[in-house]
Amino acid sequence: SLGVLPPVDGSLGEGGGQVIRVTASNSAMTRKNADVTHIRAKRPKPGLQEQHAACVKAVVAIAGGGKLFGCEVGSSTLRIEWDD
Repeated sequence: SLGVLPPVDGSLGEGGGQVIRVTASNSAMTRKNADVTHIRAKRPKPGLQEQHAACVKAVVAIAGGGKLFGCEVGSSTLRIEWDD
């Protein structure tokens, strides 16, 4: 890994899936580890939804060399770690 992105609070702003997609993309492009907490905390169905988990898995698979922690439906936290 080339470092760590600042921690992301997934409940801030509109608190939807966009923060997950942007964080995963930034993490993949910079090869910096990322932590997201309070994912969709203020939403009627909090936590990662199927489409968010699928997007993060796809980004990490395309970028290659990443490990995911907490990337399952309903999870309120997500961590992306890079091998290099």
